[in-house]
Amino acid sequence: MVRHESAEVRRAQILDAALICFSEKGYHGASMEIIAKTAGLSKGALYWYFKNKNDLFIGLFDLFISETFDAWARIERSDVLTILMQQGELVLNRLLDSRALLEVWLEFLSHKEASEKMSMAYASSREMIAHLLLEGMQKGEIRTVDAMAFSGMFTGMIEGLLVQALLDSEFDPRPAWAAGFGVMARGLMPEDNQQGNLKPNVLSGNY
Repeated sequence: MVRHESAEVRRAQILDAALICFSEKGYHGASMEIIAKTAGLSKGALYWYFKNKNDLFIGLFDLFISETFDAWARIERSDVLTILMQQGELVLNRLLDSRALLEVWLEFLSHKEASEKMSMAYASSREMIAHLLLEGMQKGEIRTVDAMAFSGMFTGMIEGLLVQALLDSEFDPRPAWAAGFGVMARGLMPEDNQQGNLKPNVLSGNY
């Protein structure tokens, strides 16, 4: 008997297969036929959900971005530095825990439409981080800084660590992130309160 999956389950099945194929063969090397075979479906089934390979690739990108922002939104409200630490940790772990996703992330950056959408996603994330920093300044949790400039540096630090992980499979960015964030946390603290009420794991980078 043929098993009929829901549209949501079938779409997820296709996207999972696409992730594998795009990571192994790159955007140009993968084909709808290869993705269909990996998913265990007919090419017609793929075209029912995605009009072409580009549409499927962008669907994979949109899923990555929406899941990342949704995960950020679920972070428990706390002091600004704890939230920032968890945001960075979340992005790093998400990509480092899946080599396939990390490799496809690089494909996103080199694909015209996906890179344009990535640019908009970066802009949105920088604005979110800057807003968080401004809240922290108003509460006296951190010193006054250029919020937009810092958010760009914060994003660049994460991206730089991911690039190194892509190029060197022996490199683990997590300790570097922990050490770097500990330094950033100390630098952001108000001059008259170098310890404040922040959790020790934020300052030490041990989380």
